[in-house]
Amino acid sequence: MRPSLADLSFLADAEFSRAERRAIARADKAAEWYSLPGGWTLYREDETSDHLHFVATGALVAHRRAPENGVELVGHIRAGFPVGEMALISGAPHSATASALRDSEILSLHRDDFGMLVRRSPR
Repeated sequence: MRPSLADLSFLADAEFSRAERRAIARADKAAEWYSLPGGWTLYREDETSDHLHFVATGALVAHRRAPENGVELVGHIRAGFPVGEMALISGAPHSATASALRDSEILSLHRDDFGMLVRRSPR
């Protein structure tokens, strides 16, 4: 069964008006749903962003290059939360690489659909 944006804890726990819930439902119809196998990369550091992603199930890790060919852990993204939002909003390249810690399901919302959602429901 396909996950829904409205079911994600990031959105489900918030108080929204009926109009805001309708805007989320419209965005949900536009969202792409896919599986990201454990170890696979969702996006890489320095890539440009055209999607906002939500972790529906599973977990991701954000990491970036560190001095002397090392890797620096930036964060852990749990199911129900967004990833890649800062690059999408700012227009700057991703500051870190996001990879699946285990098999995960992702809902991705294109920049244009995210813009529509924000215009219809700024909160």
